[in-house]
Amino acid sequence: MLGASVVYKFLETHFIASLMKLDQVYIAYVIDLMVAFSVKSNV
Repeated sequence: MLGASVVYKFLETHFIASLMKLDQVYIAYVIDLMVAFSVKSNV
């Protein structure tokens, strides 16, 4: 199960990194939603 543990470790590391920069990711996500909503509204 070496592959599974490697994937798990990668996900764990990525998750921790995401938590550390959660604010930036959340802001970018909200902006993406706003842009997508605006485009749909205009069309």
